[in-house]
Amino acid sequence: MKRAEENFYNPASKRKKDSVYNPFRIFVPAGTSTFTIPIAKKDVNKHFGFTDLSLVPDLYSLQAQTFNFDTEEELNEIIEYPFRLYSKVATNIYSGAFATSRVASTHEFARLSNEWFNQRKPPEMDHISFIIDWTDVRQAETEMSWDEWIRFMSDEYYGAPYNDSFFNALPEHARIPTATNTDFERAVKAALVRLDAETNFRLDCTYNEDRKTFTFSFPASQNAIFVLQLSPELAMRMGFNQVTKISTTNATGAPVEDMNFADIDAKAKALTYDTAMAIVYDENSWSNKTFGIVDTFMGLLLPSSNGLIMEMSNNIQPAPMTAVLEPERLWNYSETIPFTFRLSRSLDNKLTDFIWKCGAYVVGVLRGEN
Repeated sequence: MKRAEENFYNPASKRKKDSVYNPFRIFVPAGTSTFTIPIAKKDVNKHFGFTDLSLVPDLYSLQAQTFNFDTEEELNEIIEYPFRLYSKVATNIYSGAFATSRVASTHEFARLSNEWFNQRKPPEMDHISFIIDWTDVRQAETEMSWDEWIRFMSDEYYGAPYNDSFFNALPEHARIPTATNTDFERAVKAALVRLDAETNFRLDCTYNEDRKTFTFSFPASQNAIFVLQLSPELAMRMGFNQVTKISTTNATGAPVEDMNFADIDAKAKALTYDTAMAIVYDENSWSNKTFGIVDTFMGLLLPSSNGLIMEMSNNIQPAPMTAVLEPERLWNYSETIPFTFRLSRSLDNKLTDFIWKCGAYVVGVLRGEN
């Protein structure tokens, strides 16, 4: 006999069916205070709130690396530290103008012009600002390929029979050396080499083992001013703390001590109890920050019972909810929409960005309902 209850409409079952759960573990780099959870496009009309939320210092993750607990996948993860270079350069970079009356061939013109620019290259420029390239419209009128035409015209172009060394033979200052990534210092050096290729300005980075400090060096120039803007995490990592704009006036960071995992529990407790409270709010829509009022309050984090992490207080009822706003861009090429939250601290009832000198993981579950 079929039970009548099987056809009974249960609102609770419908509610459960319409709920979505997004478990997450997201790294918040040192010096930053936001984290983003991807939400499926189909859930854009739901309201979301945290069922669980914890903030865990990455001290334990760093310690796990020293014990070789990380998997190969974790060890192979690429960590990116964005930075930008700003420069103000005088209008007249090259003094004078190239001129010659003794050009007998294309090869001679290229040699003389590159020689002129190399000799007059200002000290802040790492290589000449452009490479003279050319084409020969006569080649299109033949049945030869470009490679065949080059060999055929070698005497006229290069003043000598063709040699493979002519191919891609850039002037000395235009060649870019290869750098290795064997340690953090070399990784930064390698990034600066790539930056040089795009900007034509050579910067460098050195690490003083005795003082445990990183120092950036900039081109010596009377024609240009340079500012290197680091990401907050990179600035923290290199001892510049919350200073992200580096120039000749603050080129050396504070000492960066080697990681010491002695009394790690005591360090974690000191960090969480000193923080005392972290406020989570929806970054996408909020106001009144100056007055300590959070329109889109999402949760309050307090030190856990053992003080090693920070956990969301469950005493706030009903649990705060917020809606996912449709982004201005359509995000046609993604199945998800970024949902960004910010961590803050309250100082004298005024909100300020939550910032730790070490990284942290936010771990929890974000639930969505209709």
